[in-house]
Amino acid sequence: MDTKLFQKVMVDEKEFEIIGSGEMIDKPTFIGDWYCIPLKQYESTIPVPGIQAIDRILKSDLRIRGIIVAEDAKKIKQKEAIKINPPKMDGVNLAALGVALTAAMSLGFLLFVGLLSMLMTFDPLLIAITEENQWLLLYEWES
Repeated sequence: MDTKLFQKVMVDEKEFEIIGSGEMIDKPTFIGDWYCIPLKQYESTIPVPGIQAIDRILKSDLRIRGIIVAEDAKKIKQKEAIKINPPKMDGVNLAALGVALTAAMSLGFLLFVGLLSMLMTFDPLLIAITEENQWLLLYEWES
């Protein structure tokens, strides 16, 4: 998905940016730096202004193919990478304690790097896909 501004579309006196173009998707898909999810399959909460934007588009004369949520793919991949199983310890000894300390420090480092990189990621986007396959930015929020 190209995030360059091509033009804007007016819907009921509200401007929506066209941020790219592409077909409607029917399942979660990685597209460039984005993880795109059809709205019906999105499991997190959408803020009230996002719901209001969806309502505005659906009540307008603009014909759409569907609505998706695009999340930063880096965030999705980080969540998968941080799933680390801690070492099992049958008895406490110095070697096991050393392994546990090393694992805790490694996990702490990964969480720190993850937090740092999340500051440099994009927020989720709510996107309507028109019949002409234009991607309209309806709303962007902090995750």
